Formats: sequence, C-alpha cells, structure tokens
Amino acid sequence: MNKTNLRLVKVVAGIALFAGCSAMAVAAEPAGAKPDLYFAPSGPVQLPLPWIGSWFGKAEQLCVSAATCQNVVLLMTPTLTSDGGFVANDTLELFGAPFGPHTGAHGGWIATSSTSFIADYIFLLPASTATATAPATVTPVRARWETYVQDYNTLYGFVNVFLGAPIPLSFDGLTSGTFPVLSGTALFPLTPQINYYQNPSQCPSGPPACPLVFAFTIERVTP
Repeated sequence: MNKTNLRLVKVVAGIALFAGCSAMAVAAEPAGAKPDLYFAPSGPVQLPLPWIGSWFGKAEQLCVSAATCQNVVLLMTPTLTSDGGFVANDTLELFGAPFGPHTGAHGGWIATSSTSFIADYIFLLPASTATATAPATVTPVRARWETYVQDYNTLYGFVNVFLGAPIPLSFDGLTSGTFPVLSGTALFPLTPQINYYQNPSQCPSGPPACPLVFAFTIERVTP
C-alpha cells in the first residue's frame, strides 16, 4: 500500500470513529430530554420524589381504649430508594415478645401523588421452637404505610400492622430438580390487605382480624 492510500485509510477511519462517538453522545444525552417521570395511580409525577432517602423517627400505637392498648412505641430507621425499594429496622428488634425480636423489614413503595405514597413491607416474628414432633414456626407480619410529605425533611402518616397465622418451617425432602412451594399460611406475606385504617375504632376486634394502628413522624438523615 502506497503512502497516499495509507493516508486515505487513516482519514476514513478517523471519520468513522468520530461519527461513532458522536452517535453515542447523542444516544446518551438526547436533545430535548425531559426529567424522569414516575407514573403513580394519580398520574405521572416528576422525579426525584421528596421521600427518597434515609430517615429516623418515632411511631406510637393508636388505641381504642387504654384498657386494651399494648402501649407499643418504637424508633425506626427506614430507607426508601428511587427504584421503589423500602427497607427498615426498628427498636422492637432489640427486645422480646410479643413484637420482638423480629427480622428487618423489606418491601416497596408506590406514589399516590407528588406528596404522598403507600409502602407495603414484611418481616418475621418467632412463634414456636421445634419439638420432637413439630417443626419451629414463625409469625409473618405485613405492614402498610400511608405517608404524607410535610416538607422535604419531614414525613408523617399511619402504619397498619397485620399479623398472619404461624408458618411452619417444615423440611420437605426435596429431590434434584424440585423446589419449595409457598402455600397455606406462607402466602400471607405476599397478599396485600384489603382494608386499611387510620383509626383503630373502625376495626375494634383487634389482631389478627384487625391490624395494630400506629401514627408516625420521621425526619430525613442528611450528611
């Protein structure tokens, strides 16, 4: 190949490389790009939403009467992620029955407007230890937040805590190519509750038929 042809090859290759880089730049940052939208039941709302981040706060049980109240109070450390994730820990994990110790909470959130959201999550409580004739059991708990934005650093709302029937930790003796099946009481953590309450007097029979109802306030944890 003579020098003239070699220079021509280099020029063509340079043009192709420039065109490829330009195309990638356009693909990465399209002209007229709009802010991300989250499509809530109420319609699209612009991201980022004000509850994304980590929080610290307090929840306290609402009761029909002092005589029937367990007087449950807790501190909590929830985190909500931009992709709809919810994780939390609380001080009941540190203590004993009937509401602790328990596993950490995890679930997800859905915006109901640009200033409100719901979050459903699950955790597990110990129910009974194994015996010679029966496996250990755990109590599944499914909770729902109904949450409102006071300002960028403050959220408030209500929590319903629904207690399920114990799930046995039974050994199924799986063979190669078989997998566990979730059935019976193990389906409770996966099932959204139909009824939700801000006032426990609306459902006065008590758990497990009715949820425990809490009011809460949380504040943003900032660097």
